[in-house]
Amino acid sequence: MVAPSVNKLVRYLPPAFGQIAAAGAQFLLSLQLLHVLPPAQFGTFSFILIAVQFGFGLSNAVLCAPYPLELGHDRTDGSARTTTLFMSGNLAFSLTGAALMAALGLGFALSATEVALLFGYSAIMLLRWFARSHAYASARPGRAATSDIVYGCTLLAGIALARGSEAFGLGHALALLLVSAVLSLLPFGGSYLLLQFLRVSPAALAGYGAVWRRHARWALLGVMMTEATANAHAYAVIVLIGPAGLAPIAAAQLMIRPITLIMNALSNFERPPLARAVAAGQIDAALDRVRGFRLAMVGIYAATLVAAAALMLTAPRAVFPEPYAAADVGVGVALWFAIAAITLVRAPESILLQAAGRLRDLAFAGIASCAASIAAVLLLLLVAPPVWSLAGILLGQAILALHTWRLAAQWRRAHAASAQPEGNDI
Repeated sequence: MVAPSVNKLVRYLPPAFGQIAAAGAQFLLSLQLLHVLPPAQFGTFSFILIAVQFGFGLSNAVLCAPYPLELGHDRTDGSARTTTLFMSGNLAFSLTGAALMAALGLGFALSATEVALLFGYSAIMLLRWFARSHAYASARPGRAATSDIVYGCTLLAGIALARGSEAFGLGHALALLLVSAVLSLLPFGGSYLLLQFLRVSPAALAGYGAVWRRHARWALLGVMMTEATANAHAYAVIVLIGPAGLAPIAAAQLMIRPITLIMNALSNFERPPLARAVAAGQIDAALDRVRGFRLAMVGIYAATLVAAAALMLTAPRAVFPEPYAAADVGVGVALWFAIAAITLVRAPESILLQAAGRLRDLAFAGIASCAASIAAVLLLLLVAPPVWSLAGILLGQAILALHTWRLAAQWRRAHAASAQPEGNDI
């Protein structure tokens, strides 16, 4: 039993190592800013990261999740047209998303330079997010892992140069993020960059209507519901209290950042092979990958929990400086790890259902969890400190997990029944 478990974990080493490098670097950047920025500015920076992550989720819905499904649908001459369509869509999506991020920066009263840097960073990161999915769909996972490592190492180098500098602020952080993002595009290779920037066509986007009807509309609804379930607290706190109210919640979230980033990366890694296995009727192989994914994430969760507990017990002020109340961050860390645990056990089934094309079912499963999260968050903000709004997120995630598990169980039973040989009555 040990050897198969080890083999399941080995395939995750390249993508996990790359994301550990990126997650570690981004953690150190956020930690440095936590110590040099006032809470309101740190809350602003944290909300920007949440918005960029939301952009990744939207990219997953309209591009990354449908892409391997469409490639499986068009295995012959259509694959070139499919790639051109998605490359063109990614360029348009990334520029649009970057423009919206720039508008968000203006809303937070960032300087013109900071808004320009935010536009560039958002555009490149959204381009890179689909590039990683393309690498996985093209059976070149090493490119995605190398891109993550380049991103993380560039960030680390910049953080090391700026360490101890009190002048290091939000603009410097955005500039460093932009440089890291640009360099992290290079490992995808010249052939990919030609596809992405030169071999695109606005006319190709006309073919997206079929993708929208088959997959993307349901995936997008699912992402919107999931975002409201997972981040209702952030939007509510920003609107009702302001960035300073979000700061302690974001500070506590630093402890689970490795789990979040690695889970997103491994989800993109698993989606194409799962889609291929399901399309080929290899249900046992697909379920085996789901078990391997869960095992890998349990290991990441356990390691992160041990590291966070050690930091909180031995040197809490090394992470959370004096303006942040120990009680608030303690509650926040505990609630974030509870949320991560629920998300972790739901994610493998969610990816399996995406690979099976059950995007509509997943979208409708998120409606109840979304409503519960929003209602609970708003109620908690009226009666408790902002950090307790995370309990509303925990409730929504639990409801979403129950619906996802139910859908996955139904899908397994349906395939088990279809695989049952006829004439086997007992």
